[in-house]
This record gives sequence, C-alpha cells and structure tokens, in this order.
Amino acid sequence: MRAWLETHGYAATPDLEQWLDAYIRQGWKITAFKVDKTQSETDAQTQAVKMSFTTDRPFFPYREPASQRTGSDTTRVLRVFFLGPERVYGTIGTAFWPGLLRWSNVLDETLRAQLAKSTGVAIPARLTAFIDIGSRSGTDDLFFSKAAVQSAFAPPPRIRETVNVVLIPLDVLAPVILLGLVFYWRRASRRRARRASFPQ
Repeated sequence: MRAWLETHGYAATPDLEQWLDAYIRQGWKITAFKVDKTQSETDAQTQAVKMSFTTDRPFFPYREPASQRTGSDTTRVLRVFFLGPERVYGTIGTAFWPGLLRWSNVLDETLRAQLAKSTGVAIPARLTAFIDIGSRSGTDDLFFSKAAVQSAFAPPPRIRETVNVVLIPLDVLAPVILLGLVFYWRRASRRRARRASFPQ
C-alpha cells in the first residue's frame, strides 16, 4: 500500500500508514482521491461522492490519522443524517460518542418519493439526525445501533424576541410633559379650593 501511494504521488507518513493499517487488516478496499495541484485554492472544487457498499453494521468512517486528532484548536462540526427503518444511536467502536441527537421521525411520504426520484434509490422510512461539535477522538469508526427509545424526537422551538425602540425627539415630548404638569397643577388647585370651602 505504501509503495502504491508513493508511486502515485500521495503522502505516506507513519501516522497515515497506521490509519490505513486498521482498514487493510479488515480487508477493506481503499479509494483515493486527488485534487489537481495546478489549481488555485479558490479554483479547486470538489463535489459530493456517493459510495455504496454492503456492511453488517451501519457506520461512518470517523477514524482519523493521529496528526489530525491532536494539535488543533479548531472546533469542527460534523452533521450525520441517518436514513433507516428505526431510530438509532452511535458509538465510537464500543465507546461513548458525544454526538447530540437533533431530530428523529418518520419522513413524509411525498418527501421520500421526491428523494427516491432524485437519487434513484429507495429511501428508508425514518431520518435520525445528529450533530458532533468539538475535536474528534477519531480512534475508531462511528457505528450505529437500534436505540432503546423509538419515539419521535425534535428539539424545542427557538423563540426569537424582537424589541423595537422608538425614540421621541425632546422638542415633541417637552410640550406634552408641560401640558400634563399644567393639568395636574390645576386639578390639584381645585381640590385644595374645595377643601378650603368646606372646613371640617
């Protein structure tokens, strides 16, 4: 594998070899992609790649070379959308995965039909979505299993409050305040006059 990588212009670092070794020992097929080096960073573009294969257990290739798991302060966001017949949960190998459940429910039949038409494959009934925020552990792959709880899940609605502040110019507000003071003074004067006319 190392000889093939070097022959075809790929980096063959020790941590990359260690990362690949876990898959080679399991008899996996390795697919490599290369970005054209003659293209600038702004011109080089990639597109989504669909890879289909049979597996005994659904998983996401979460494992990473050691150099990509350490020394990075950048917070990365991974969103996983799992289509299947049931609600699932994830584990890193057999260990805990900190991914947060964001949504799980049966898809609308119309939407399933539209997705099936655009992708050319049958779409399972249920979608379960996760979000993983932070530095990945990346020591094993992310495996999915049937969740003990099969009820629908949706996050609470986000409430956005908008406060509108209206500024009133002082030259408009001052006459209103002055009229209010005159009215209050006259009313108070009449009350005092009535009390004086009818002494206790």
